[in-house]
Amino acid sequence: MVRARLQHHAGLRKTPNSSAAAAYAKIGSILGDSRTLWRIWGLLPIVQWLISIERTPHRTRNLLTIERLQGWSMLAYYPLEHISYLLSHGLIPTTIPNIASLFSSSARPISLDAGRLGIWSTRFWALYVLLQFAHLREDRKLLQARQRNLRKGKGTGLSSVDKRELKQRWNAYWTELVTNLAYLPLTIHWSLEKGIIKNDVWVGALGLIAGVASFRSGWKATALPSPPPVTEDIGAEVDVEGYEVATDQRLATQDRIFSPVLVAINILSQNTSCDAIAASTYKYTEAHTSLPFVGPLTENAMSATNESFDIIFAGGGAAACVTAGRLAQADPQLKILTISDFNNGQILEAGPLTQDMPDHIQPARYFSNLLRPSETLTMHTSKPSAALAGRSVVVPSGRCLGGGSSVNFTMYTRAAASDYDDWESVHGNPGWGSKHLIPLLEKAETFQANGDFPTHGTSGPIKASFSPTENNVGAQFLAVASQYDKERESTNDANAFFKCNAYGTNGRRSDTPHNYIYNHPEYTNLMILERRRVVRVIFENLRAVGVEHVSDLNHQSDGVQEPSISYVAKLVVVSAGAFGSPAILERSGIGGKDVLEKNKITQLVELPGVGEHYMDHNLIFAPYFASQDADTMDVIFRGSDAELEPFVKTWVQDGKGLMAQNALDAGVKLRPNAEDLKELGPAFESRWKSYFENAPDKPVVWLGTFAAYAGNDPAAPRGKYFSATYYTEYPVSTGRVHITGGLNPYGKLDFEPGYLDDPADLGVLRWGYKKGRELFRRMDIYRGEFALGHPEYPRGSKAGTSESAQPVAIDSPDISYSAEDDHAIDEYHRKFVATSWHSIGTCAMKQRREGGVVDSKLNVYGVQNLKVADVSITPSNVAANTYNTALAIGEKAAVIIAQDLGILGVTET
Repeated sequence: MVRARLQHHAGLRKTPNSSAAAAYAKIGSILGDSRTLWRIWGLLPIVQWLISIERTPHRTRNLLTIERLQGWSMLAYYPLEHISYLLSHGLIPTTIPNIASLFSSSARPISLDAGRLGIWSTRFWALYVLLQFAHLREDRKLLQARQRNLRKGKGTGLSSVDKRELKQRWNAYWTELVTNLAYLPLTIHWSLEKGIIKNDVWVGALGLIAGVASFRSGWKATALPSPPPVTEDIGAEVDVEGYEVATDQRLATQDRIFSPVLVAINILSQNTSCDAIAASTYKYTEAHTSLPFVGPLTENAMSATNESFDIIFAGGGAAACVTAGRLAQADPQLKILTISDFNNGQILEAGPLTQDMPDHIQPARYFSNLLRPSETLTMHTSKPSAALAGRSVVVPSGRCLGGGSSVNFTMYTRAAASDYDDWESVHGNPGWGSKHLIPLLEKAETFQANGDFPTHGTSGPIKASFSPTENNVGAQFLAVASQYDKERESTNDANAFFKCNAYGTNGRRSDTPHNYIYNHPEYTNLMILERRRVVRVIFENLRAVGVEHVSDLNHQSDGVQEPSISYVAKLVVVSAGAFGSPAILERSGIGGKDVLEKNKITQLVELPGVGEHYMDHNLIFAPYFASQDADTMDVIFRGSDAELEPFVKTWVQDGKGLMAQNALDAGVKLRPNAEDLKELGPAFESRWKSYFENAPDKPVVWLGTFAAYAGNDPAAPRGKYFSATYYTEYPVSTGRVHITGGLNPYGKLDFEPGYLDDPADLGVLRWGYKKGRELFRRMDIYRGEFALGHPEYPRGSKAGTSESAQPVAIDSPDISYSAEDDHAIDEYHRKFVATSWHSIGTCAMKQRREGGVVDSKLNVYGVQNLKVADVSITPSNVAANTYNTALAIGEKAAVIIAQDLGILGVTET
């Protein structure tokens, strides 16, 4: 155009017009139209963004307010802009009917002015830009804090990785500032009818500056990462699905939503350029398609997760809540992050929060959660096992804040004192004996029972109580036991640590998040980041410096999930349970060479014990028919909402009734006498002599009542049942659990539970079955066995079952079993034995040469600033439900960490 005008002025051209300029103008018009029409789809990510704002935590309250206002301003800007465009092109009418015309004939149509609508759309754009300056102010504060924390935590100066990360984040900040400094006068100019810029040259110059800065930001956001330095990181790994994990890549959620070609026009693409910087991302390789997990990594989640913390808990189970709560209370300046799923701490937890949710606070609801698994449970399916008649077993684990404490059977039992003494003396862990842990368990507990209970606490966070409602199932069991089994006495405390072989009632539990976390809103230094699944721990020269995690909002949907990293100055604590903790370590390069090579993960530390020594208790529910006057829980566990309504109402009013029950009301921790040892068989003899004989507090089996049918056989008719519940306290058989999906946190686990691999365990279960059957058939409510839940005895066997029977007298002779009957019982156990939901031991606290993973201070061998604190560290089994042991580990971990970091106020009593 300039050339054409000069030529016209010199007489070399008839007109000052240029055909090339006209062509360019037409192309520009077409591009502008297509750009405007295409950007209507921008409404979808804006809505997603607004939803994510409410679902994910923010680092500051100001950021939450700013982003809410920005989101709503964009929701106004987009529709107004497009209506204005469509009006100006005559695509929609300039008048629309007035809704008042439905009621009045004098109502006039509404006129639409394209110019006015365009001005108002730009005013909302201007509002967004103004708010972005407030956002940048918060970003700057947080970035400066991140820089201070890194320098404080390192002590010896920043590493090259830290310097590179800070440089990237500051570059992003300055790019965003320049972009919005250019946009501000433009948006104000276009928001006013007469404008404020008189020379269009300045409009073009400012637009060019904003466009270049926006393009630069979008280009960097979508560029492939540069390779990390080999000497400073564990490197970029390729998992078995063919996806590369590359460190220190800048991510910006909205920058990825919109094409970088359009960012000069669409300022929403600039929203996350500063605070949405993550340190790693999954990338496609040429040979493969997508990881089997997805979920938008929202800007808010990234804002919350790329900050530096003093302590990060990778997992939010029962022990993590205890430890994090104690540390947050002791040092309000400690930042703690709990990824669900310290100076400022954070817990990362894959599952949701359960605060005040009826399914988790009403005791009787636990069973329906297991029958109809929800997002608060993860189901782990094992390999088929010959020892289990070719079956696979399914083992649930808690997938919510509080882990198993929020979803378990609400049964509260405690280990034998010698169990903890073994941890100290046999496995070489000073400070972990019963004399050290019992005071911590007293500290954790308020035992709500009348009487003198010297080993129980009176003022701790966890409330343990007996049912406020009498249950005739448990009462009859104890009554029969006192007459039939005169060798064993009764006790008013089956959880006194130092004795067993006595019949007693069972207590109830309260979970750890409600009593260590939720009830302390003053713990503002503790951040809970729910619905995040931990991928791995990030190391620098064998020192843990962060945790990589992904959004779990959409669970395991197809697609590509881009992880984020939360950085840590002092300590990472892995607390994801017996399944999650070893998986995190293996994905982090810590584990056996063979496992890591199969998963194409570079080994950081050789620890073959990771994922080994899996332990559980082998459980059976043997069902019996009950009389109509039995206080069973069948209607609670399997009834409709209408049937449950009166029980819920009673519970809400006074905390009583069947909804306050858990169906487990009485039981006994059994040790065999001389005659019983014959029943247990020769396979158990060496186990008895080496493990039990000189430890009188160690039981062999737990046996008790379950006031309902616990199976899932559709052939079971509706009615009243009660079940003989028994499990092996110390199975000889152990298993293992390892990753198979490389760095994919949703990859299937290679799980072998090991149930009944050793024949000694069959003898224990056989004895438990027979003992329970003798007690149950003497109870007044007994009406026979539900045959499908019992052994298939040979035809004509004297031990055969009956589905219609009456109770026998106390002094009736015991049932006589033949060798064929015993074989039938063993086969029954192979077909029906299941988990007790007591998975432990896969990151054992043992000597390294014995397959240990952590030392007595919970430090992972071979690395720094990394601990494991959950039931996976148990070096040997405990004769109890594992919740109480999780409390002990959580309290002990708090003491150890406080000592390591010099935090005062966390005591052992």
